[in-house]
Amino acid sequence: EAAATLAEIVALQPSMASASLCCEQAFDRLRRLLQSDEQDVAYPTGQLVSQLAKMNAAAPFITDDSFAQLVIGKICSKESSLLVKREFTQVAKTIAQQHTDLLSSRAKAIIKAALGESTVNAHSQSKLGPELQNSTMAFAGSVDSGTIF
Repeated sequence: EAAATLAEIVALQPSMASASLCCEQAFDRLRRLLQSDEQDVAYPTGQLVSQLAKMNAAAPFITDDSFAQLVIGKICSKESSLLVKREFTQVAKTIAQQHTDLLSSRAKAIIKAALGESTVNAHSQSKLGPELQNSTMAFAGSVDSGTIF
């Protein structure tokens, strides 16, 4: 419920939200919320992140490789509902369109692959294919191993 309320505040009062939500502490909490597979948590969190992705002040946090990995993980997860996948697909599109200059080349490629796969699979409502799962795992592995693209 808190994420849904914050998403409404960000949409209605972006300048106020920018000052209080575009900081490391807020994004650390968002990272924790993004780890939940529960639709009641994931969907409103996606709505909030979608609004934040539109803000320039959120760019350093939203384009962070580990944060981008969490967003792509929601699109690729077998645990994510179609509603959650659609919301996070919108988040990825917004990040790619508005903050492309701040993304690493590897993150750009992973987002592009995820968006291509999610578009194809949105029509069939099937799970994402093994190619995307493998590219996401490679992305996750490179981030987890400390390797920077």
